[in-house]
Amino acid sequence: MRVLTVAAAAALLSLPAMAQVSTRSFEPATAGEFAALCNTAATDPSYAEAMGFCRGMGRGAWEYHREITPANAQRIVCPPSPLPADADLRARFLAWTKADARNAAQRPVEGLFRFLSTTFPCPR
Repeated sequence: MRVLTVAAAAALLSLPAMAQVSTRSFEPATAGEFAALCNTAATDPSYAEAMGFCRGMGRGAWEYHREITPANAQRIVCPPSPLPADADLRARFLAWTKADARNAAQRPVEGLFRFLSTTFPCPR
């Protein structure tokens, strides 16, 4: 509950700052929109904000997943060490959403975890 409260407070506190920085929408409704946002061109005026949003949403989803998953539960994602570069992961996520319209149509976090679980499956 504590993590959820902190996450909600952080999200609420960031809304006014985001509105002042850019008029671009940072509310992706689908995994495809989220992947596209995470692959914003470095020349785009909202690049820094897009990368901050992408990393923050991804990290927040990952940390929440880790927090609510019981220690003895079967893991669904087993990332390699070291992790691939951020740019590589973002490009692979975008390619995954473009490869199948069903991937792109999923909710952002659901799509992100489906991508991660198929890209970095855990041994069974």
